[in-house]
Amino acid sequence: MQSRLAPLLRSVNERLTGKKLVGTDLSGNKYYLHRKDSKHQVVHRSVEYANSDVKPETVPISAHQWLRLAREAFPTHEEMRAEREKAIELQNKVKEINEADARLRLQEIAERRMGGQQSYEVDLSTEGLIKQLELHHELQKQQQKQQQTQREQ
Repeated sequence: MQSRLAPLLRSVNERLTGKKLVGTDLSGNKYYLHRKDSKHQVVHRSVEYANSDVKPETVPISAHQWLRLAREAFPTHEEMRAEREKAIELQNKVKEINEADARLRLQEIAERRMGGQQSYEVDLSTEGLIKQLELHHELQKQQQKQQQTQREQ
């Protein structure tokens, strides 16, 4: 009985409020069309967040495009899943690039410390990188102390 009443209640609510639910995203946020008058002209589109912790920047790109009238049809869940997978893939690539960059910077620091000698092997494991970074910071502190002492003399 309740399942037959739900569409009727939605229809009555839509006519009274002028607000029509057009879809949800993977996080449970609800997207609405707001109609102005009996001609059903669309005034604007809006999102109702599933909870108060949701940040606007977490809205899927395709849903954001729909909200800003850059696309007509509301995106499907398949489109939003594909977007999410691409975003995760991109984040992983960025992480890999940042890690590789950190390794190269630490290797350059180690080579400079050894006076450019190529025979020095740098431990590129996470623990090795952390040790190298700690050593580098410790050397910087020592150099700053030495410079401060020289200035005071």
